[in-house]
Amino acid sequence: MDSPIQDSVLGGFTQYIGPTIDTVSTATPMLTFRSTGAMMDYSELLFGNISGSLGETSALLIILAGAYLIYTKTAHKESTFGVLIGFVSMTLIFNALSITQVPSPIFGLLSGGILFAAVFMATDPISSPKTKEARWMYGLLIGIITVIIRGFALFAGGVMFAILIGNSFAPLLDEIVKALKAHKKAKAGIPAKGGAANG
Repeated sequence: MDSPIQDSVLGGFTQYIGPTIDTVSTATPMLTFRSTGAMMDYSELLFGNISGSLGETSALLIILAGAYLIYTKTAHKESTFGVLIGFVSMTLIFNALSITQVPSPIFGLLSGGILFAAVFMATDPISSPKTKEARWMYGLLIGIITVIIRGFALFAGGVMFAILIGNSFAPLLDEIVKALKAHKKAKAGIPAKGGAANG
């Protein structure tokens, strides 16, 4: 099919002259909620019958993948559950305060990238903390920050920024946990690892 000839000064730079393309484009559930306050049906969110980024739309498949990773000990459950607990807790607090820009916990969990981040990103062995207690704090921090960014910042998702902030605190959380454990041992009179016991 031949395209029409453009005789304007900038030609095809100012007008699309290719063949017509039929597409279907809709806003993601989080953007729809932010602009209209409408929430999609939970079954559509669960099975992924929604628009969104590849890999994050089907909550059911992400939950199954997360259960497999935790069962096989490929991922640390502390980080995953920490994200979910922090997210749900902060959402419930804002809901109790009647803050309308924060949706219900179920809608929040099933839409956006929070489940994907909790299962596949917060559990990254390189950037996440090394101690168990720090992984709980790390996950809680990510979940809480995600709710705050989603509700009050310009970004409808927010989880990627929350992951970056959590990653920046991961080494510090490990050091805090180690210092607290060392203080507890010293208070109990337990010698430091590698040190000789008194008398």
